Amino acid sequence: MPWLAFGVLVVVVVVAPFLGVLLARAPRLTLVLAVLALLAVLGLTLYPEGSASDARRAAPTLSRAGGR
Repeated sequence: MPWLAFGVLVVVVVVAPFLGVLLARAPRLTLVLAVLALLAVLGLTLYPEGSASDARRAAPTLSRAGGR
């Protein structure tokens, strides 16, 4: 399905202007949705994936990544 990303992009480009008009008329809803999106991004970014032992094993390899 290599066309999936392109299809999603086209849908976003077509739908976004209409959604923007609706959200401009409802500033409180826009604020609530923006805060929810921010919390989702922060939660997914800061949520640890894997165990602490994975991080300890990766630390020495990260320091040698520069070739020094």
